[in-house]
Amino acid sequence: MAAVHSEIDIAAEPARVWELLSQLDGYADWNPSIAGLRGTLAEGERLWLRARMPGGIELGLRPVLTRLEPRRQLAWSARLLSARFFSAEHRFSIEPLPSGFTRFTQHETFDGWFAPIFALLFASRLQRAYGDANARLKSLAEDGAAREKRPLP
Repeated sequence: MAAVHSEIDIAAEPARVWELLSQLDGYADWNPSIAGLRGTLAEGERLWLRARMPGGIELGLRPVLTRLEPRRQLAWSARLLSARFFSAEHRFSIEPLPSGFTRFTQHETFDGWFAPIFALLFASRLQRAYGDANARLKSLAEDGAAREKRPLP
C-alpha cells in the first residue's frame, strides 16, 4: 500500500473550509488535480470525477462517496479495472484548532497490484499537487473569512 499525505493550517473557521470542500463544482478552482467533479453529496453516492494527473493526463473516474461528516470529513474511493488491480481512497479532513482556525488534511492511499508502480510514477508529483491544492484552499478560505469580518461601510 502507498499513500500521499498533505496538511495545512488555515486561518478560517471549519465551517468556511467545509463550505468550500462541500461545493463539488468548485473543486477545480482550488485543486489542480481535479478538472471536474459533480454528483450528490451523500454517502454511497457515485460521483463523476475528472482527475488531472501530473503530466497533464486526464482520467475519468466514478468514485463512491464513502464518508460524509459535515464540517469534519469527506472521503471517496475509486478503482481502476478492479480493486485487485488498483484502488484508491481519498480523504479530506477538517480539524478545528483551539485558536478557532482549521487544520485541513488530504490523505490518499493506493492499493492493488498496480499501486507500487503508480506510487513510483506519481506519488512525489501528487504530493506537490496536494500541497498546491491545500495552499489554494487556504487562500480562498482565508480571503472569504477576511471579507466576512470586514465592517460594513
